[in-house]
Amino acid sequence: MSNAMFDWTCVYRTDNPLEAHIILGLLTQARLKTHVEGAVLATALGEIPFCQETIKIFVCAIKVPEAEEILVNYRQNNLSEDWQCRGCSEHNGSGFQYCWHCGKSYDESK
Repeated sequence: MSNAMFDWTCVYRTDNPLEAHIILGLLTQARLKTHVEGAVLATALGEIPFCQETIKIFVCAIKVPEAEEILVNYRQNNLSEDWQCRGCSEHNGSGFQYCWHCGKSYDESK
């Protein structure tokens, strides 16, 4: 096996720390190991030039197809409205794909 399959590959970039945590949560939930660069810089907003505030999320090259599928689903399902969970009736913001209280997915709650 080639070692290139285990190299880290950047699959997502964002300036938004909250969005980075959402993406990390989705990848972690799929049991993909991640590596993050720039997360510490997010605390210095305004202190450093904007172009250096990017948070980059990496996965092993062999896992890129799985990560890309998760990211495509995230982008397609990115909600524009808040929603209420049918499982526990909790109110969830539009950025949540899963109920923050019980973990039920938005799709299961339709």
